[in-house]
Amino acid sequence: MPINSHKPHLGAGDVPIRLDGREVVLRPTLRAGLAVAREDGGIMPMVEAVGRYDFETLVRVLALGLGRTDIDQVRDEAWRTGMEALVGPVTRFLVIVASGGTPPTGKGAEDDAGVPTESITLAELCDEMAGIAMGWLGWSPETALGADMNAIRVAYDGRIDMLKACFGGGDDKPASTAPQVQSRPLTPALFDALFGARA
Repeated sequence: MPINSHKPHLGAGDVPIRLDGREVVLRPTLRAGLAVAREDGGIMPMVEAVGRYDFETLVRVLALGLGRTDIDQVRDEAWRTGMEALVGPVTRFLVIVASGGTPPTGKGAEDDAGVPTESITLAELCDEMAGIAMGWLGWSPETALGADMNAIRVAYDGRIDMLKACFGGGDDKPASTAPQVQSRPLTPALFDALFGARA
C-alpha cells in the first residue's frame, strides 16, 4: 500500500508551537487531512493564504492542527501570539499534512527498494487511511478522524505484524515453521473426547 513507503513513528509530523504563551502541538490528524483536501482549490490556496498573512485561514489551520472547535478562542490566542510567530510553523504543518502526516524528505516518493511509487492525491490518501483505520483496525469514525496519520500507519503495521505472527507469512518467517494440520476422521469416541459425552 502506498502509505507504507517508509517506516512511520508516532509524532513524526507533530509541529510544536508557542500559542498565547503555552507550548502546544499541531498534529496531522486524519480530520485535518480531509479538511485540507476538501478545501476549495486544495492545499495550495491555503499555503498561499497563510504566506500572505491571511489571519482567518491561519486560525482555521491552527484549529485543525490543535483539534479544537472553539474557533473564537483560537482566534484570540493567535491574535495575542502574532502572525509573525505563527506563519512559519503553520506553513510547515500544511506541508506535513499534504505529505500524508510526515515531514517531506526532499526525495521523490519511493518504496522501500527505492522504486518510484505512484503518487496519489491527499484526498485519496486520506480515504485510504480512513479505510484502514475503520476497516482493518476497527476504529470508530470519530477515533479514526481524531487519530494522527502516523498513528494509523503504526497501528496498521502492528496489525500486519500480529497477523503474520499468528498465521505466518511474509519474508521474515519461513513457510516451513507454520503449524501443520493433521486430519483425522471424526469418530464418536473422538467427538466425545473433544466435546464431552453425548447425552
